[in-house]
Amino acid sequence: MTLWKLEPFFADERINISWQGGRRAELKDGYAILRVAPFGQEIVVSTDDADLQKQLAGWANGLIALAANAELNRMHG
Repeated sequence: MTLWKLEPFFADERINISWQGGRRAELKDGYAILRVAPFGQEIVVSTDDADLQKQLAGWANGLIALAANAELNRMHG
């Protein structure tokens, strides 16, 4: 088991995270804490709620931008 420290909206019951066997993230100290099942990195996060979809998209775009910036820094610096 691994602990993930996520944005608070991940604790919303309308967020679905694959491969978790019914486990849900719990709010603690301003974060959603999730005990992640040991199944590689192919986890899918989804919701039918439009506001949560926007938050998920913003979170994913932020991770992509962070990774892109790290790669640019590695290549140039």
